[in-house]
Amino acid sequence: MCQVLNFLYRIPRILRQILIPLLRQLLFVCQWLDSQTLTPVPLFRLLPSDPVNGPQNVNVVDIRARQLTLQWETFGYAVTRCHSYNLTVQYQYVFNQQEFAAEELIQTSSHYTLRGLRPFVTVRLRLVLANPEGSKESEEIVKQTEEDVPGSVPMESTQTGPYEEKIFMQWKAPNETNGVITLYEITYKALSSLDPSADLTTQRGRVFKLRNETHHLFVGLYPGTTYFFTLKASTNKGFGPPVTTRIATKIAAPSMPEYETDTPPLNETDTTITVLLKPAQSRGAPVSFFNGMPGALKWRSCVSTMNTVDIGDALFEFIKPLVIMFLGQLALFLGRWFIKTFTSTY
Repeated sequence: MCQVLNFLYRIPRILRQILIPLLRQLLFVCQWLDSQTLTPVPLFRLLPSDPVNGPQNVNVVDIRARQLTLQWETFGYAVTRCHSYNLTVQYQYVFNQQEFAAEELIQTSSHYTLRGLRPFVTVRLRLVLANPEGSKESEEIVKQTEEDVPGSVPMESTQTGPYEEKIFMQWKAPNETNGVITLYEITYKALSSLDPSADLTTQRGRVFKLRNETHHLFVGLYPGTTYFFTLKASTNKGFGPPVTTRIATKIAAPSMPEYETDTPPLNETDTTITVLLKPAQSRGAPVSFFNGMPGALKWRSCVSTMNTVDIGDALFEFIKPLVIMFLGQLALFLGRWFIKTFTSTY
């Protein structure tokens, strides 16, 4: 019988279509015992033909984030209707708005693990039993893979706005969410400061943001300080890989203490005034120098002097240069007028 089958496989398909019906009529009354199902089968069914049906009782017995394990009912010649057949799995899913479709050949008899899938996607699959005469499909199965930890937040989407005592940070969701984003975690700590007197031991913290909150304003920071930030996203499976960045706050002007207006100077002469300066509070960098305002100091000196000097003498000293300037301008005007009048008369 094997020789007959081998002969039929070699001849062209047109001849097979003529010879097979004739052999079926001859072998209709003959039977053989199927080695797998142990049931008598008419001998004419040993001739090549389409599979009786597709794989039966196909189930997904294991679901993970990136793989599915299939199991089905074993079948013998009574189903395949040919010694030469193959079994394939066809599947498709949509990821990032793109459709993926593939087909894999199955070498095992009753189970197969489909690998290389994407997490948290809906997979549509079916098994296809085929021989040289035709093919039959199983029922379509629709399953969703499990969630996985998300990918990293895209670094190019991170936007920052440093200020003197605060930093604004904004970001986007990972390109591969691998599920539903539940949280964002941001940790930060101060690395260094331009002000050596700054205490950075307390400049650290951790912030959690919900899935729809992709920005945060960090306050209470030190000016002129470099901070190290770590940002990562999370699903129900856990946190994904972090991204890191460094951001420095701007240097702020030092804060000056208040001075009492009635505080007398340490020393005062006709051209100089000596005052006692209180230490300024640095904010991001050491205080390099003090910038005085001579005009304001001279006015304060004048006010304090007027308390002890006669008011008439002080007023005379103030008006004296104005009177001299006025008399000079008057003399110049009269001189020009006299010359002009004398020249026109003579």
